[in-house]
Amino acid sequence: MRERVKILCVDDDGNVLKSIRRLFLDDDYTILTAPSGEEGLRVLRDEMPVPLVISDYRMPGMNGVEFLKEVCREWPDTVRVVLSGYADTSAVVTAINEGQIYKFIPKPWNDDELRITVANALERYFLQQRNAQLAGELKEKNAVLRELNEGLERLVEERTAELKRVQQQLLQSEKMSSLGVLSAGIAHEVKNPLAIILQGVDFLKSSLSDALLLDAADRVKKAALRADRIVRDLLSFSRQSPLSFEDLAVVPVIEETLTLVEHQLHLKRVKVGRQFAPDIPPVKMDGNQMKQVFINILLNAADAMPRGGTVVIGTHRNSRGGRSVVEISFADTGLGVAEEDLKRVFDPFFTTKRDTGGTGLGLSVSHGIIERHNGTIEMESRRGEGTRVTIALPCPE
Repeated sequence: MRERVKILCVDDDGNVLKSIRRLFLDDDYTILTAPSGEEGLRVLRDEMPVPLVISDYRMPGMNGVEFLKEVCREWPDTVRVVLSGYADTSAVVTAINEGQIYKFIPKPWNDDELRITVANALERYFLQQRNAQLAGELKEKNAVLRELNEGLERLVEERTAELKRVQQQLLQSEKMSSLGVLSAGIAHEVKNPLAIILQGVDFLKSSLSDALLLDAADRVKKAALRADRIVRDLLSFSRQSPLSFEDLAVVPVIEETLTLVEHQLHLKRVKVGRQFAPDIPPVKMDGNQMKQVFINILLNAADAMPRGGTVVIGTHRNSRGGRSVVEISFADTGLGVAEEDLKRVFDPFFTTKRDTGGTGLGLSVSHGIIERHNGTIEMESRRGEGTRVTIALPCPE
């Protein structure tokens, strides 16, 4: 059953209130009455919502204008009608303006006109309510749509970044594959002549007594040994030896690696921080190959901190490209890498440590190892602000 519509009539003349009750006796309205503005406000507070208020203009105490102004302030949606026999036109205009009156009906009123006024006023009220409801629903839908658009934009940005990253990895993989074949051929061609040179230098040193000639022979041997080291690195880079995968906990592998490089880090005054998440699952990996990657990253970090510093190793779970991964990060406080060099750090033979004998193959080899684990390795760095290397390895299905 539909709830009856409430109408409040305020007039200090009881006969007027009775007449209005009789007029709407057969209609689907609940007629509320009050003899004064003050009482009318109390009724409204108890009975809201009240769509329509009909008020006399001249009443003792709070007059009709004051009463309707207060109604407008507290319940602005309620439609307000003035019913009065006061014929002062300026007063009528004041009542309409200050109380924001919908209509002014003079006394004595015409019953049909009052009925039509009440019907139109209620239609206006419910139309405003419906419009407000629709506006609210529209606002909510717009907010949902805006949130969906923002989410879509974020998703597009993430997918675009992921595609760029995968594209770079594919290019790097192709480059590494081509260079691997080339490197293997060059290394094998150079290895035998180098062995002969080293043997020849040792033979010459055993038969020399002149200090200058011995010094020259030593320098030739050091150069040959450096070349031999490059050859061995090239062979390691090109050699695709089978990996021995097993489910291993990441943290113990990290700790075993730290034991191996503890002395070098101590000599270079490098402190190690640990931020290991507790919920890291075992990962399929070749433990020895992964230690080689970790050692390379840690020694690079130490070289980047000639005055000492800190490298923080962290582990946590993440989601990349729709798959769950374990991320292992190495963040140092070193010199950092120039922006123009970041795109080349995994390229074979690229190095920023030529003065200290770097061959530029360590990160290339590490990149290949991680790639064969179906993982990724990335570097973030800013000159003078340190470097972060992040390895992502897939979690077991």
